[in-house]
Amino acid sequence: MSAPTENTAPPAAVNLAPNGKPKIIGFVCEWSLGRNDDIHEDGTVKGMDHIKTLKIPCSGFVKTEWVTVAFENGAQGVFVLGCPLGDCHFNEGNFIINERLEQHVGRLTNRKILDDKGRVAELYLGATENGEFFGQLEDFTKYIAELPPLVVQAKKPRVAPAKKEA
Repeated sequence: MSAPTENTAPPAAVNLAPNGKPKIIGFVCEWSLGRNDDIHEDGTVKGMDHIKTLKIPCSGFVKTEWVTVAFENGAQGVFVLGCPLGDCHFNEGNFIINERLEQHVGRLTNRKILDDKGRVAELYLGATENGEFFGQLEDFTKYIAELPPLVVQAKKPRVAPAKKEA
């Protein structure tokens, strides 16, 4: 058996969580569901160990590059959870991320980095909509599980040329 080359895709199991479900990363606004007991201290969603979350002050703070980095690190799906549209603690954060994600996901799809725009989900829920949260995550997990494994090559860091000594 030959050694894998740099362009060889990793086995599909690399993109699965230990429970066999697809790895999913979520960016969670602390003003929506981020303040409740549905997320463990380590960021995993209770009862859904394949989903890791990062709490953020507002969904509008999410940088679209974070979505790309999540895919480069083996995520099969990414979601951003914000307050209900029109009811953002920071006024318009949820509208801001909505526009940014639409543009960014379109670029990733056009560049063939993503095979399906549905790999990125936007959830807009209030702090009391726990049941809806779990239902949407279950639906999202099922959708992602039906897609073929996604392998995104991480960008190589640019290295500045060495300066010549005089």
